[in-house]
Amino acid sequence: PRSPFATLPRKRVLHKGQKALPVEIIQRIIDARPEVPQERIALAAFVVSLGTMGANMADLYVGIPKERPYWRYNRRKTKERRMDRAEVVVRVEPEIETFIAILQDRPGLRWWKSARIADTQVNKYLRQWAEREGIPPFTFYAARHSFATLARREGVEKATVDEALGHIGDYEIADIYAERNWSLSWDANRKVIDLFTWPDKNRTKIRNTDKH
Repeated sequence: PRSPFATLPRKRVLHKGQKALPVEIIQRIIDARPEVPQERIALAAFVVSLGTMGANMADLYVGIPKERPYWRYNRRKTKERRMDRAEVVVRVEPEIETFIAILQDRPGLRWWKSARIADTQVNKYLRQWAEREGIPPFTFYAARHSFATLARREGVEKATVDEALGHIGDYEIADIYAERNWSLSWDANRKVIDLFTWPDKNRTKIRNTDKH
């Protein structure tokens, strides 16, 4: 709170592997069916993060409840630092159910003993897969950047992207006290998901305007 640097402008430099990925490479990730089980889990984690508005590894590791289609959680990374407990409500779209199953089937993400270890190992196997495919290396966190970048590219307002990501946004007081209309975030997520071709094209897409 008393940091002398708090008011100084800071430029955040992203690691090369954390940058948003092109649509074409994300489509290759969705289509991939690697034989190495750890790579399969790593790629599924990337897709699920992208399809759940950039969920972090700590939250994916705890697991998405089986009750669908909504996933309500408090971001483990920031909930202790925020008055609103960093609540996020995701509408789980049917296209990513196959990838959620990969994470939740045994051993899934529980292949590794903690979220921290899972994050390290997922990044390792993402790099391994990318190297074999001739793709520039990327990290799990690139899914979060990709969601934000693609949503903005599709015309989603910055405030909505911030809310979907669980950021405090530009209006801190309003973010804490105002009732949130999560359907705006869900519509943004739907726009990103619709950019890709999914394995099960016959699934019925959820079109729900409920407010949670």
